Amino acid sequence: MKIAFVQSMRNMSYKNGKLQVDIFQTPGRYALKYGALGYGMLHTATMAAKKFDVSVYSLSSAQISGQFNDTVDAILGCDVVAIQLNWLYESKGAIEFGRYVKDKTGVPIIYGGTHASLFAKELSQMPHIDYVIRGEAEVALIELVKNLEKGELQPNISGIVSHERDNGVTEFIEDIDDILPYDLGLVKTPIPYSVPYAVNRVRGRCSIQCDYCLGGEIDKNTNRRRMVAHSPKWVTRQIAMLKEYQPPGIAFQDNAWAFSLKYMKDVADQIARENTITAGLLPCAVLDGLALWTHWHRLLVVLHLAR
Repeated sequence: MKIAFVQSMRNMSYKNGKLQVDIFQTPGRYALKYGALGYGMLHTATMAAKKFDVSVYSLSSAQISGQFNDTVDAILGCDVVAIQLNWLYESKGAIEFGRYVKDKTGVPIIYGGTHASLFAKELSQMPHIDYVIRGEAEVALIELVKNLEKGELQPNISGIVSHERDNGVTEFIEDIDDILPYDLGLVKTPIPYSVPYAVNRVRGRCSIQCDYCLGGEIDKNTNRRRMVAHSPKWVTRQIAMLKEYQPPGIAFQDNAWAFSLKYMKDVADQIARENTITAGLLPCAVLDGLALWTHWHRLLVVLHLAR
């Protein structure tokens, strides 16, 4: 099975049988930043690539680089299309592109991501959407595609929401170090990052319950009872993989500040032992919003001293 994982464009519509891109998204750093590939999608694609023929596409990046039509043709040639819907501003483009693919090919259309999980019931009632994955997708997507290969169109898999059934929240991989670091080699469009490449370090319920996660509403889409973190060795493994693509810097997922200061020091010590982040990459390690948080100020000091 060939699976396309797709980050759509915000400003896209499907009218009169044609896919249209509204040209008011300014090319350049702003457009690239907000065309970033979701880390959950990248991890899921990397896990699925062990069993299936997987490609990852950014339609924003394809549009900016002049590869849009070729990229769409490649996606239409896949057996399953999984579309990222992480944030509400992505909704229009994500939904419209799914309609387009369904009309053109009839292949199974799967949605996943933070806001796809929040609105799984509503999305599942749209006629072009076959499945929505509610929660962490690594296990559910692989099991779903295995069933689709066998012709089983309504499998009883945790976290799969469809027209006919709602199977709650996905099962998760208990030891998150068993989730592979994401592989940018699967991305077939130019990598859409003008900011440092990010390391996704923690998962699960945050203790803060602030408005950013809608007062904890997002946390209802996980069966994890607490926040868990990848080991420092896993973190340096991910950094080493990202460095192969000559990033402008290395950033860390910003909600890791809510985990613990000891953990951040352990990560800093592991980075120092392996010399994973060089002086050239270190100044970028506080981007992506991290400098806003006191704990990350402390980590920056630890990293600086470790260097």
